[in-house]
Amino acid sequence: MEFQAMVHDGRRFILSHRSVIEMAPLQVYNSALVFSPAKCIIRNMFSDQLPTWIQSLPMVEENWSPSLQALEGHSDSIRVVAFSPDGRLLASRSYDDTVRLWDPATGATVQMLEGHSDLVGAVAFSQDGRLLASGSWDNTVRLWDVNTMKCIQQFTTEYHPRKLSFNMDESSLETDREKIQLSLSPVYHIQPLSSPSSSYLLDETQRWVTWNSHNILFLPSDRRPGVFAVKANILAIGHPSGRLTFLEFQLQIARSLRKYIWK
Repeated sequence: MEFQAMVHDGRRFILSHRSVIEMAPLQVYNSALVFSPAKCIIRNMFSDQLPTWIQSLPMVEENWSPSLQALEGHSDSIRVVAFSPDGRLLASRSYDDTVRLWDPATGATVQMLEGHSDLVGAVAFSQDGRLLASGSWDNTVRLWDVNTMKCIQQFTTEYHPRKLSFNMDESSLETDREKIQLSLSPVYHIQPLSSPSSSYLLDETQRWVTWNSHNILFLPSDRRPGVFAVKANILAIGHPSGRLTFLEFQLQIARSLRKYIWK
């Protein structure tokens, strides 16, 4: 019985990761192991081969299945993701008319921000990370206090915002067509935060995670992004299914990556 289970698991492993095995065989130790189910026999047998330079592995389904495990989160396609300046929060907006805040370190939902009556088209953090702005197709922009998770101001716009950004002193919000003057009380003290540039990106095909322009981790078809955001060593990928994938890498990994690099 154990032998049959291993054969079945090996077959599922090969079929699931066939494309990456054919394209870059050594990715069987990276992508294939990382994205296999938690109870995959092959994954557990070779758990000591999982790449040590990935500090936080993505959440995966428990067992092999033709359908993905249902995870609590957005109920429709994720269209925008944005990191807070300190990288401790990730905001995502979806076609389900909500904005969610996530903890990139654990992948857990911190808060769901509700109030808009139509699609949320844009999100943006203030420079100090204390405020979050969301713009919707209901022709409103909402300003949220990240500490209390409450809406502190709401503005009616002539057009539904497709982009949002704060100016440096937080006195106004700019959309792709309008400028909104803010009057915040109490006045927030701005402390610019240093944001280290990231060596991690996705290539033009969005099939590979790259490090300093080298391909290091192949993304299976169901893990490729609709949108993505990078903050230092954390990569967040928003999927059309409404799922988010988080990957946290080591910052200093040059030596451990030498055998995994493909041009």
